[in-house]
Amino acid sequence: MTENKMFELTPDEDRKMKPFYTVDQLIEELRYSTVDPLTFTESEISFAQEFFSYTNYYSFSIYKKQLPKKAGKAYSFSDCMVLYDFNYYLRSELNRITGKIELMLKSSFLKSVCQNYEGELQKGECYLDSNLYRNIEEFEEVKLIMERIVSESKTLPIRHHLENKKGKIPLWVVMPELTFGETTGLISSMKDEIKNQWIEDSFISLNRIDRKIHGEELKNKIYGWFSAAWYIRNRCAHYSRLYGCNFNVANPGFFSIDFRKIKKYGKKKNHNKDLFAYMLAIKNILVFHSLVTQSEWNVFLNGMQIYLASNSGILIPSKIGLTDNWYECLKIM
Repeated sequence: MTENKMFELTPDEDRKMKPFYTVDQLIEELRYSTVDPLTFTESEISFAQEFFSYTNYYSFSIYKKQLPKKAGKAYSFSDCMVLYDFNYYLRSELNRITGKIELMLKSSFLKSVCQNYEGELQKGECYLDSNLYRNIEEFEEVKLIMERIVSESKTLPIRHHLENKKGKIPLWVVMPELTFGETTGLISSMKDEIKNQWIEDSFISLNRIDRKIHGEELKNKIYGWFSAAWYIRNRCAHYSRLYGCNFNVANPGFFSIDFRKIKKYGKKKNHNKDLFAYMLAIKNILVFHSLVTQSEWNVFLNGMQIYLASNSGILIPSKIGLTDNWYECLKIM
C-alpha cells in the first residue's frame, strides 16, 4: 500500500500557468473574450478599474458564466455586476441571520445541558463528565478541543478563570469561544438522550408546532438544520459564492410541511443541495426564534423578491433552487 502524501507545491516547470494581468488587461480579457464577452461603456471601464483594485478578478469572472444563455444577447459589465451584487446581498443577509442562529444554538444547548445535569460534577463542568458522551473517544476529542481553545484564548473571562479560579472554567464561559462548527460537533458527540432533551426544552416545549404530528420529525431533523445553517454561515464568512451553486456538505432534510408545498413543482427529497433547501432549514429554525428576528427574515425575503423582479432578465430563480411558490414557503407567518 502507498501512503497518502500531502499535496506539494512546486514551480511550474512546463510553464502552463496563465500570465499575470494588470487591471487594464483584465478588463480587456472581459471585453474581448472568445466566450461570452462583456460590453463596456466608458463609465463602466472607469468603475471596473477601481473595482478590480479591491476585488479578485478570478472570484468575479465566474459570474459571467452565470448569465442567462440567450442567442445573440450581449451582456454588459453592469449586467454581470447585478449577479455579483445579488450574491453579495444574499451572503450579507444570511451571514447576519445565521450568526443569530449560532448564538441561539449555543445558548439553548448550554441552558438545557446544565439545568438537566444530575451527575457528580458541578453543573458548570458537566461537559467534563464522560458519561454524557456517546463514547470515551468522543469525550477525549471534545476535551482536547476545549483545552486548545482555553490555551489559545486571549479573552478576559478565560484569563480571569485561569488567574483567579485555578483554571476551573464553566461551560458558559468556554461556550462563546467555540466556533459554530465546534458547537455542532460538541452536540453531535453527546448521547441521544442529551440531544433529545435539548430539543424538547428549547423547541418542542414552545408549542410553535404540533408536537403530536411533528414532534418526532423535529427531533430527527432539527440538528441537521442547524448543521445546514453552520455550513451557510461558513460559506458566507469566507465570501464564497451562493448563486448558481449546489452544496455537498450538511444537506438538510425537508420538513414534511415544506415538502408538500414544493413537490408539485418537481422537487424531490434528494433536491436538498441548493440554496433554497438550506434557506428552508434556516426558516424552520427561526420559527423558534424571537418575533424581531422572524420579522428581519421576512424583510430579507422582501428584498430578494424586489431584486428578482427588478432584474428578471438577468437573475434566474432556479439558480438558487427557488420554486414558483418560494416566497410562501420561506415566509414566517
